Amino acid sequence: MLLKSVRMQIKSILNHKEVFITVCILMLFVFINYFSNIIKYNGKDISDMYFPMKLLLLSSGSGPINYYFMQYFPLLVIIPVGFSYVHDRDSKEIIYIQSRVGLKHYYIGKIISVFLVAFFVFTIPFIIEMIFNCIAFPMNATGDLSNVNIYEKSYIEAVKNYFYYNLYVIHPYIYTLFITLVFGVICGILNVFVVAISMYNIKFKILLFLPVYILLYGIGMIGHIFPSIKVSLSYFDYLSIFDCSRKSLLGYCLIIVLILLVSIVMTMTKSRKDSL
Repeated sequence: MLLKSVRMQIKSILNHKEVFITVCILMLFVFINYFSNIIKYNGKDISDMYFPMKLLLLSSGSGPINYYFMQYFPLLVIIPVGFSYVHDRDSKEIIYIQSRVGLKHYYIGKIISVFLVAFFVFTIPFIIEMIFNCIAFPMNATGDLSNVNIYEKSYIEAVKNYFYYNLYVIHPYIYTLFITLVFGVICGILNVFVVAISMYNIKFKILLFLPVYILLYGIGMIGHIFPSIKVSLSYFDYLSIFDCSRKSLLGYCLIIVLILLVSIVMTMTKSRKDSL
């Protein structure tokens, strides 16, 4: 029954125009970044060429395009599936699905389907960009956008601030793919969080843009309120690949797990309430 619920809800979500719109926006960002790099580095000697993965949209070194993408990320991330429950409620589809799979399976299936769709929406465009960069730029190039030699002490110290930097040292391409997949997981969890909130009779859909925005910027504001905190709290630094700022992996993981647990508790509470 649960599998049937997930299949039905994924099919329903994929029929929403928001999924298509989000993919188009992401691909637009990807192509703008890709073709601007093609133009910028056309004819550059391989000895002076940068590591292709550091030219990706999600790379902190990709310049203003990465900045603009991250600036609008809190709003963009929930567009594809953040309104899924509201769609079901307003269209009365929730009644049809619940009659087919049951109340409990509907709610569990909702958070699973929301996570899966968001994960793929926010990973596939960036994996496509990785493939394009491997085709367009020399894969054996090792240059860094900071123009620091990879053997210099400052570069080595900066690399140690990458998440799972040991994997980067072993195989930077696998590292890039891994962090991209982690980015997709984060996007999936943020959408589950918004959908869980939407289950509690949010009257105006536009208000669903606020939870992730407040959460991400609120955490960042803590660093300004308590300057004694020595690690970065900006989501820019945690979601961008190859970021050199000092970060807390433990704090990052704890926050993500906490968001997921809160979302699950809210969903299960709503499920039990509706079954009474």
